[in-house]
Amino acid sequence: MTDEAYQQYDLFSDPVELEKDYKIQKSVNEIRKKFGNNAILRGMDLQDAATTKERNEQIGGHSRGKSRES
Repeated sequence: MTDEAYQQYDLFSDPVELEKDYKIQKSVNEIRKKFGNNAILRGMDLQDAATTKERNEQIGGHSRGKSRES
């Protein structure tokens, strides 16, 4: 299996920037795969009301059957 993928460009996109973004996303995905979904988070996901960290620890974004206490 190769890592080769085809990218269709438009007239308004810079191919160099698209390649740079692709490499960044690939690196982020590799880190998350190796260390878990909570290894890299956006700043807004660290606020008190954010639920991303909690949802990443659940199965499919749902409770694992544990009762949730308020």
